Amino acid sequence: MLFSLIFRGIAFEFRFQASRFRRLWDFAFAGGSVLAAVCQGLILGGFIAGVPVENGVFSAVLSDS
Repeated sequence: MLFSLIFRGIAFEFRFQASRFRRLWDFAFAGGSVLAAVCQGLILGGFIAGVPVENGVFSAVLSDS
């Protein structure tokens, strides 16, 4: 997620300075935005589903529900 947010900022700045590849930077900005949104959705889904813990320690195995 951090990479996509940094990439969005870079694409935003380069878009204003580019004259030839402006369309490319538009797609780069859109791609970074979509990737950031997907990452936020995955994180939110993980919080809603819960974090598996056994004996007070992260177990990394999803329980069968």
